[in-house]
Amino acid sequence: MPLMNEIKSKSEQLCEEISSISDSTCFLGFSRGKDSIAAWITLKRFFKKIIPFHCASLPNLSFVNKSLNYFEKYFQTKIHRFIDGEVLKGISNLWFQAIENEDMIDELDFPKVDKHLLVNYLRERYKLPNAWCAYGINMSDSIDRRIYVNKYQGRIENHKSFYPCFEFKKNDIMKIIIDSKIILPDDYKYANRTIAGMFSFRGLENIMNKNPEDFDRIETAFPFIKVIIARNKFREMSLCPIP
Repeated sequence: MPLMNEIKSKSEQLCEEISSISDSTCFLGFSRGKDSIAAWITLKRFFKKIIPFHCASLPNLSFVNKSLNYFEKYFQTKIHRFIDGEVLKGISNLWFQAIENEDMIDELDFPKVDKHLLVNYLRERYKLPNAWCAYGINMSDSIDRRIYVNKYQGRIENHKSFYPCFEFKKNDIMKIIIDSKIILPDDYKYANRTIAGMFSFRGLENIMNKNPEDFDRIETAFPFIKVIIARNKFREMSLCPIP
């Protein structure tokens, strides 16, 4: 791990600094994924109070509720639950919708919501205007993320956001999770990451096959989702060479 006793890592220095200017309290955008779990465990070393929130793709998916309940018990902390703004945007833009639903959806007038708006709501609710918000983001995710995170050294001043594991590598993340004896969410049985925001096609197909009740809930919100899955399967078959 990059954290050492003799020399403080950049991540440690960042957490100490943010803790000192926010009265040892922070918010955490908790995706339930590996990086997010490692971020929460790391934050516990530096912050007396952590207020987590989760943005779900849809309300009451059983595998999401199962893992949220698990982490609330593990960390002995309530997790605020919201709907991801990208999903509301998707429905309002008629993604995977029948055209005859357009007038009904337009009448719903979905609000425009993003994570910064939710964090500001929590700041007002808890009367913590100076509290920063942590996210489980690190430089090893992708080249673009490495450039972005390294440029700002794990913090975004104008949003009061920071990344407590920004310099961790994948092995560091997994070591934290294994050492803490944490069970990963069922999402990893469906895809190689937690399902948040709009659904990936591989995740959708696996949910459809392994968890039909949750897929029915997804299909209620996105009636044409099976059509998209079928189209992708047909495309995969058409690209396969004929033996």
